[in-house]
Amino acid sequence: MKMSERLRESRERIDELVRVNAGLMEENARLLRELERVRGWAFSVDDELKHIKVVVGETQAFLERLRSDKK
Repeated sequence: MKMSERLRESRERIDELVRVNAGLMEENARLLRELERVRGWAFSVDDELKHIKVVVGETQAFLERLRSDKK
């Protein structure tokens, strides 16, 4: 195989790898955006769960007061 042919094949391979890398970078950017969206959703869910725990605790305390008032 001639040196010029090896050089051409190397350049073609480099071009292919550059294209693949560009595609991977685009996918990485998309996944990072998705992660941020999901992370925001998870924080919202976490806030709601904290609120629910507070409401459940208040409800339990109220029910306990009602039970002790009946006695």
